[in-house]
Formats: sequence, structure tokens, C-alpha cells
Amino acid sequence: MTTGALLVMMAAGLSGSFLLATWLGMGGHQRDRANPSRFSDVVVFGHVGFACVAFVLWLFYVVLRTSALAWTAAVVLVVVLALGLGMFVRWLPQPHHGAPYSTAEQGLSVTAVAIHGALAAATAALVVLSVIRI
Repeated sequence: MTTGALLVMMAAGLSGSFLLATWLGMGGHQRDRANPSRFSDVVVFGHVGFACVAFVLWLFYVVLRTSALAWTAAVVLVVVLALGLGMFVRWLPQPHHGAPYSTAEQGLSVTAVAIHGALAAATAALVVLSVIRI
């Protein structure tokens, strides 16, 4: 189950990378536009950074089997999920079809967001199941 969590976490990271690239490509990080992003750079890059930390911690746990690493990764993953859920809530009330977009988030594919969210939920479930079995 720990390796499965790692693989699902990798898939979540890949789908998240696609969302980040889309958001950056739409100018989401630029604050001098007429219609700036509704996402704070701190939240976006904090989400990405903490996700990378959680991944590395989980990778080390898979290799070393140290329970402290698993618990630490799980706690960091809670922060990742909280930041991601916060962005999702800010993304929801916007229309997600048609052009032109007034914010960069409107350019994010509903399908890509749904896939990323499903993979994040699966990651959380697998990590919790792995941690409580320690």
C-alpha cells in the first residue's frame, strides 16, 4: 500500500504540474494585469512546495520504513490538502468555459482539476491507511 500511495502521489504531482503550467501560461503569477489571478502566489507555490516535501518524505519512508517519516509526510500532506482545497473553493464560483478569460484560473480545465482532486483524495486515503497500519 505504501508503494501504491507513492505511485498515486506521483500521478497527482503530474496532473498538478499540468495545472500549474496552465495557470502560469495564462499569466496567473503576473500581478500587473487588468484582471489578476484570484490565487495568491504564496498559496499556489506553497501548495507545490509542500507537496514536493511530502513526496520526498514519503519516498524516504518507502525506502527506510521509519514510522516518523510516514507521520511527518502525513502531517505535511494535510497542509497540502488544505491549500489545495482553499484554491479549489476560490476556483469554483468562476465560469469555466468560453473565452476570453478574466482570470488565469478560468483557463484551467474542469477535467484536469477533477482528475487532480481525485488523485489527491486517493493519495490522502492511501497515506492514512498506510500510516495507521504502522
